[in-house]
Amino acid sequence: MTALATPAFGPLPGLRILDTGRNNAGPWAASLAADFGAEVIHVEPLQGEIYRFDQSAWAQEKRNQRDLTLNLGNPQGREIFLQLCARADIWIESSIPGTYGRLGLTDEAVWKVNPKLVIVHVSGFGQTGHPDYVRRASYDMIGQAFGGLMFIQGLPEPNPPIAAKPYLCDYITGLWSLWSALAAYVSAQRTGKGQAIDISQYECMLRMLADTAINYFQNDEVKQRLGNRHPVAVPWDTYQSGDGVWFCINAASEPFSRLCRALGVDPDDERWSPQFEKCLSGMPGAVAFEAELRRWLQAHTAAEVEAILTVEYQVPCQRVYSIKDLADDPHCAARENFIEWDDPVWDRVKGVGIIPKFSATPGQVWRGAPGLGQDNAEILGALGYSPERVAELRAAGVIGEDYS
Repeated sequence: MTALATPAFGPLPGLRILDTGRNNAGPWAASLAADFGAEVIHVEPLQGEIYRFDQSAWAQEKRNQRDLTLNLGNPQGREIFLQLCARADIWIESSIPGTYGRLGLTDEAVWKVNPKLVIVHVSGFGQTGHPDYVRRASYDMIGQAFGGLMFIQGLPEPNPPIAAKPYLCDYITGLWSLWSALAAYVSAQRTGKGQAIDISQYECMLRMLADTAINYFQNDEVKQRLGNRHPVAVPWDTYQSGDGVWFCINAASEPFSRLCRALGVDPDDERWSPQFEKCLSGMPGAVAFEAELRRWLQAHTAAEVEAILTVEYQVPCQRVYSIKDLADDPHCAARENFIEWDDPVWDRVKGVGIIPKFSATPGQVWRGAPGLGQDNAEILGALGYSPERVAELRAAGVIGEDYS
């Protein structure tokens, strides 16, 4: 097995990840790792996966990766897959539980060729549990709905619950997948034994519910939707300036007195003082103060709100940004949040840069998202297959055509 020509950079050079996941939930773990130097091979079916046809998302999330098309329904395809597992450190997959087992690619079968391999199984409901749930299909919104997060997002009843966009569940699941994969990899280097990790989308949401579970079990409280309001703190919501621009203002506790000075009102006004007794969400003091705040905002433009509240009085106050606002903001420019790189479809594409920023081993973009099967010949060549044998596998439908 020869090495693939991957530049050495970031904190993860030499780490080899095999990704057979679909869409975002598992593959985003591989995407993050690729930004920081890991060698990532993305395996997809011969016809390509549906995510590929969202060219913008593909360009953003598949950069720095190689692409192999492989027919796992073919015995020769499974043989190649096991060869890839033998050289990998981490395998990430996101199928309905049991899919790979039916192909003979169980965890145990894979560990026979690589006992140190870390296997990350990403699914909607987990690999075990109630049999009626395990094989259910899942997408981002399903994970948010079953995991309890969607119930508390949006405006109060009778308004419907709202899913957090874009694909919050998928992206959070990807973060869980990567950190757990790296933790298991560290363990495997110490013990010589890999392990399987069972990650469900709904449990990633469940773990994010903060005090929701304890308040239910200890206080019999079912948290309800509040919109952007805080359950106790005021002001803590979205508010509109006189020229129609939305702002988040979170100025409870210590910033409250600064906000009052900016508004020209007395923080000790009997209508809302003392703050922590009367100025609680939904209480008369809160209603009175927010009415005063809204009157002030309606008398000022967005530029004036920022100059007075954010800059002069240092109130936690932020205009709600669109992507255009972010692209035009000097702070984002100073931090190089948006960069350009080469891409086979767009030629040059501009998107989100490398996040977070490492002081000693920063990440980088060294190649654009690959075309369908673009790296078939290189990957199989590294496994020892001759060009003639690669052509035979292509003709037999084991691998697909190479599209760069």
